[in-house]
Amino acid sequence: MQTLQQLKANPILVNLNKESLKIYFEQEPVFKEIMDLLHSNNIKINEDSEWSMLLEKFNYFDIKSIEDIKEIINNEKELFLEFTKSLFTKFKSGLYIVHDTFPIMYFQHYLASRHDEDYLNKYFLYGTWHYSAGAEDFISEYQGAKKKLEQKNM
Repeated sequence: MQTLQQLKANPILVNLNKESLKIYFEQEPVFKEIMDLLHSNNIKINEDSEWSMLLEKFNYFDIKSIEDIKEIINNEKELFLEFTKSLFTKFKSGLYIVHDTFPIMYFQHYLASRHDEDYLNKYFLYGTWHYSAGAEDFISEYQGAKKKLEQKNM
């Protein structure tokens, strides 16, 4: 309960750890919206997540606190959601069950996709949890989401 109070009072002082990330994840509307997308597509949610692997990936982006995540979400919410919906649409035919941390994983994919292919490939291999996806798919989805959002805001 203390971590929730700290998050509300001063998130910059809350270190990134399993407890703080889980509490923030449960409180953040953008992550709830992504979970709703999963539920509306009949994707089953496995609640046996490996939080340590997600925390390890945040080191790649030099994200140290909940405030770091919150700042990106606040500034890039629409683009992140558009990217997530686009990526989800592309890969949903192969999704039947996902971890409850799926939105956080897609947030990390989003962070990496804002960069070039080399950066993204290094992200895929960073830490103990490796991804086997093609970098060009993620970059093209990011660029497509960005273009779609720009057209929507014209």
